[in-house]
Amino acid sequence: MSIMRMRKMFSRQRKVKVGKKRVTLPSLAVIIFALLIIIFVIGAFWSFGGPSGGGPSDTGAPTFTGSMIVARVNGEQIPRQVFDMAVERRQDMMMMGRTGVAEQFRLKGQVLQELVDEILQMQAVKKEGITASNAEVRKEVDLQIEQTIQDRWPTQADLFKYLQSNNLSREQLAERIKERQFSDTSALKQSLLLRKLREKMESTVQVDEQAVQDFYTEVRAAHILISPDQMLQEANAKPAAATPEAQATPKMTPEQAEAEAEKKAEQLLAQLKGGADFAELAKQNSADPGSAEKGGDLDWVKRGMMVPEFEQTAFALQPGQLSEVVKTQFGYHLIKVLERKSTLPEDFEKNKQLYTSQVTEQLKGQAWESYLSRLKAEAKIEILDPELLAQEAAGRGQMEIAEQLLAQAAKEDPLNMTARWALGQLAAQKENWAVAIQWMEEVAKNERTASDPSVWLTLAEFQTEAGEKEAALESYKTASDRASTPDISNYMVHMRLKQKFEELKQPELVKQEDKWIADFNEQQKEQGGPGGPGGMGMPITIPPSG
Repeated sequence: MSIMRMRKMFSRQRKVKVGKKRVTLPSLAVIIFALLIIIFVIGAFWSFGGPSGGGPSDTGAPTFTGSMIVARVNGEQIPRQVFDMAVERRQDMMMMGRTGVAEQFRLKGQVLQELVDEILQMQAVKKEGITASNAEVRKEVDLQIEQTIQDRWPTQADLFKYLQSNNLSREQLAERIKERQFSDTSALKQSLLLRKLREKMESTVQVDEQAVQDFYTEVRAAHILISPDQMLQEANAKPAAATPEAQATPKMTPEQAEAEAEKKAEQLLAQLKGGADFAELAKQNSADPGSAEKGGDLDWVKRGMMVPEFEQTAFALQPGQLSEVVKTQFGYHLIKVLERKSTLPEDFEKNKQLYTSQVTEQLKGQAWESYLSRLKAEAKIEILDPELLAQEAAGRGQMEIAEQLLAQAAKEDPLNMTARWALGQLAAQKENWAVAIQWMEEVAKNERTASDPSVWLTLAEFQTEAGEKEAALESYKTASDRASTPDISNYMVHMRLKQKFEELKQPELVKQEDKWIADFNEQQKEQGGPGGPGGMGMPITIPPSG
């Protein structure tokens, strides 16, 4: 059959007799197309789930049930998808994507802070009315392209050789780089806006000779710190009271701890103004263990050593003067300056311009950091993700709350291995080895984290503590198998494994670890790493165990 005849057959409409009437049917092509549409719609319906929530979730596969919003910053949302992508990008930058579960747990908290800072700064850009024109963005692209060329071909000879071998002009090379690296200029525009914001904040710094001399002033300060976090931790660590009425009393909330800390600081200030001894009150009340035993004495403090709020107050005081209550990220401070001294360089007059330039740059940096601190202090930051909330709670010493939040995170996301890893660590701190092993086994069996040798090493140590020696030995062996890639992280794993196998009296396994370590050291020599040319001058060695 010819192609023309096939076309006619598919496009020809058909008439059929229905009772006394003749009905015209669509062509065969139209019928087939309609069937394909129906099949597609039905497939999409079952893929994404019907109104009753059908689809893949009905098969018993694990599903995420938590919030799709990780946090809000002054009402602006951080979607989970954006957060997860940011975490993945950071992982790719670290050790070529080979981050262990422990590093991933810490990385999540760092990424959240970075996203919060970015949002706060972009909100500030809008508030300050800072803009970047298309011409400015194009100029920035040209500068970045030029920098890329200089980095890739540092000499004109290198560049000429590349252009000649690829039959390119310099303009064509620049256009190729632009297409590959700067087709989307949104990130570059954001970077330009943030740079403009910083320049605007730094432009407020005016440095004269007196400001330079003030910069080279040190104060010997003492302080009393009242920490809301410490109050919260102490209140929630108290055992439950015996009476039902007392048991029903809620534990202290962060808001209550904040109010109590401020109230206590004001009470201590009143005592100091009434003649109380600063050093004695510091010893009895300060939450800063390093200075409390010395009567709050911080010794000599230079500019740039303390957080901006503390520093601004301390350097404004004269010897013997007492501050009002000062709030910082650490809590509430009462500051007393004991002495002041000048550290102006002896050659200041001779090199005044150089010192002025150096001080100006440092003061600009401090102004920017102070501005960022103020943005964060004034912001309303709501964290909705329970794992990230758990990290904050743990940072405040609220381990019980952290454990509850981590359990919630694990329940909401069956694939969240970092929460399970952290739960295993908390159980191990309580020496609840059965629970610790249970959590770590879940991490070890997950396809995404089973390749992490540190997971198996941790599991083996938990099993050892629980007296499960045979299971521990198998987990140690698995850790050794997983740590096959020759890098410094796996080197540390094999270092520990050698010691463990010596303790377990497994000479063959000790030899196996010795061989891996020797091969690694040899490779490092050949590549110029530790023990090789340009390295540390000696091979990595294992200290004797036990």
